[in-house]
Amino acid sequence: MGKLRGLLLLLIGVMVLNGCIVPQYISYDDVVRDSKSEDYFVRIYEDGELEEGDYKVIGEVIINGGVDVNVMMEDVRRKVREIGGDGIIEFVEWGYVKELNGVIRNSVSNVYEIKGKVIVLN
Repeated sequence: MGKLRGLLLLLIGVMVLNGCIVPQYISYDDVVRDSKSEDYFVRIYEDGELEEGDYKVIGEVIINGGVDVNVMMEDVRRKVREIGGDGIIEFVEWGYVKELNGVIRNSVSNVYEIKGKVIVLN
């Protein structure tokens, strides 16, 4: 019974920690935009995919953690929808290795960092 209780507490602790990783948003302007619907897909644009006049950068979103990168990516997209953004332009810093569709993986550990500039399309 004690082992089962310990395992249950461990599982609850992991679930709580997974839920505590929240994207940080830094706004570049004071405009309040309408949120996008939950089914709006926030696209991640590769460098050079958009022309400079096609979008406006409205802020930056950052998330760090050691959980499933797909969960983290959905948290980022949810945050972008919440603030009314249309998409994300990626960027990489501090030697992280870029992987598929905006997920950036540290090659040394299981800590992930996802960063991007939030844009609205013109």
